[in-house]
Amino acid sequence: GFIGVLSTTKVNSKNVWRGKTLYRGLMNLPSAVHASYMEKERGEVIYWPAATSASLSKDLVLSEFTKEGTPVVFVIEGCQEGAEMWHVSLYIEEQEMLPP
Repeated sequence: GFIGVLSTTKVNSKNVWRGKTLYRGLMNLPSAVHASYMEKERGEVIYWPAATSASLSKDLVLSEFTKEGTPVVFVIEGCQEGAEMWHVSLYIEEQEMLPP
């Protein structure tokens, strides 16, 4: 399933990125958590309490998170800024960002 997240805040960083949609996948969620995410409507804001990276690559996220199980893929459309993480990542091809 896909969930859109529209609200974010500004991050002050030397490596600021603007523009494209970010993608974040989660797998092996408890069934109740998975069901609660699948009930969300596109555009609903989800509170995410911890910093987590997201990818600029939709294809990579879909290929990694749809191999097995019941994944949830978050589509973060309203993120205008974030810290570029691929500069310090072992997995440069993931094109990771840290959204605010």
